[in-house]
Order: sequence, then C-alpha cells, then structure tokens
Amino acid sequence: MMAYQLTLDKKYTDRAYFELESGAEFPDWNPKHFLDTADMISAYGLAYDWGYDAWTQEQREFIRNTLKEKGLMAAYNSIYGIDQVYWTAHRHNWNAVCNGAIGIGAMAIMDDEPEFASDLIEKTLRGMEYMLDGFAPDGGWREGTSYCCLLYTSPSPRD
Repeated sequence: MMAYQLTLDKKYTDRAYFELESGAEFPDWNPKHFLDTADMISAYGLAYDWGYDAWTQEQREFIRNTLKEKGLMAAYNSIYGIDQVYWTAHRHNWNAVCNGAIGIGAMAIMDDEPEFASDLIEKTLRGMEYMLDGFAPDGGWREGTSYCCLLYTSPSPRD
C-alpha cells in the first residue's frame, strides 16, 4: 500500500486486493494465537485506509466487512472475555502488538462504524496500560533493542 501511496499506480492496489481476497478465504485468522489475527487486522486496516480512494465501493465493503468479521470481532470477543485469551491484560509484547493492531483496524473503519470502533479504541488504550511499565525507568523496552535481531543473528549451519 505504500507503493500505491507513493505512485498512485493502481497496479499496487490491484495486487493488494488479490491478497486481501485470499486472506478472506481463511476460515478464521487464528484467534487462539492472536498475533496472527493482529497481523491480519493491521494489514486489512492499512489497506482499507491507504487504498481508500482507489477502492470501488464494493471493494471497500468487502475489505471492511472482512476486517470486522474475521479480525475486529475476534478482538472484541477477546477483550470482553467471550473467548479465553491471555494477552488482553498481559505485560509482555503481545499486548502492544495486538492492541496496536486493533487500534489500526478500528481507526480504519471509524467513519463507518463509529460506536463499535470507538469502543475498541478505548479498550485497546486501556489494555496497553498493563504493559507500559515495561518501558521504565528510561523508556527502553525491557526486552532490549536486540529482541527481534536475535532471531536473525544465530550462526548459520555452515559456521
């Protein structure tokens, strides 16, 4: 979607829509491992927002409905305790990732679903309070700056 924003070339939204249609075919976005769902919510929310002017009304409805049905309703069910999950009030990085993604998705549909989106945004902001102490005392995350880098720095099998 960034390529579309930079060029306004519809070939990028055409390809994105193909991918969005593929993601909609999944039976669900794996809410038991909510990081998966969060990634999809972010992708659909950004696609909906950043490609909004390029989408037809039918495409907008498809993206918005898929985002709500497969992503934001799973988030709602997690936040309100309908589904048993643990990340909603946890202090680890899942909290920030999942709540941040829900915020992206909810803001994307705010004009269309103001009450639903506002409720989710309020809950995600409240949920993030649980993990904010992880940035104390100096603003650095407790896992450190190399947290993700560790995944890519292990020796190769040839070493």
